[in-house]
Amino acid sequence: MNTVLRVMGIIAIITSIVVGIATKSFWGCLFWVTGGACIAAILFALDLIIDNQKHISELLQKSVHTKKLRTTYKTCPKCGYEHDETRKSCPKCGHRM
Repeated sequence: MNTVLRVMGIIAIITSIVVGIATKSFWGCLFWVTGGACIAAILFALDLIIDNQKHISELLQKSVHTKKLRTTYKTCPKCGYEHDETRKSCPKCGHRM
């Protein structure tokens, strides 16, 4: 996905420059180049946002995995649901421990 966004941003810049020059007008060229640059900036920003979201997701998965390794579990005698031992009652059936 990230590569696609980068390529689309580059294509937007190149296309806007070519079309801007083809208009043979200063204002037309300025309009097309500015528009292409704005579209490319949006695509590059989306690329950065997706990269950051992937990084945050990986950190959260590592954190959850580490927490699961450290947490000790006990089983509810009534329903058999496994939950961490810090709870006073079962989160599934409400049985008090």
